[in-house]
Amino acid sequence: MDRKETWRAEYVETGRLLDKGEKIVYRLREADPFNKFDIAELGIRPFRIKALRLAGRGDEALRKPLQILADLAEELDRIEVPDASRIISSSAAPEVALSEAYRLVFQQCLLVAEMAEEIERTRQILRREWPIQSAE
Repeated sequence: MDRKETWRAEYVETGRLLDKGEKIVYRLREADPFNKFDIAELGIRPFRIKALRLAGRGDEALRKPLQILADLAEELDRIEVPDASRIISSSAAPEVALSEAYRLVFQQCLLVAEMAEEIERTRQILRREWPIQSAE
């Protein structure tokens, strides 16, 4: 049996993971900044866990990119952008809280852009490793 056919299920699962990642990226780009609960609802943790599983057991060429995607998902999950009511009601210096919120939103945007690029790089590797996949 051909090596690529042996890995078929892994390649299909990786393709589905990348599709899910693209949906997460799209939602994060098209909506207002997401707080920790919103990000959880997008399924970032299951995405991260699946990326780690695939990185640990999958094709050698995909291990590092999948690990990078898992790391980016973890970083996104850690960002806690406060909602507007928390900023307004924060201490005697809401401008400081607002500045911190802007910093977190900017960090979130950078991570989303990096995640989108890494998804595309990973998809290119997937297509090189298993060209049949792109025809299905």
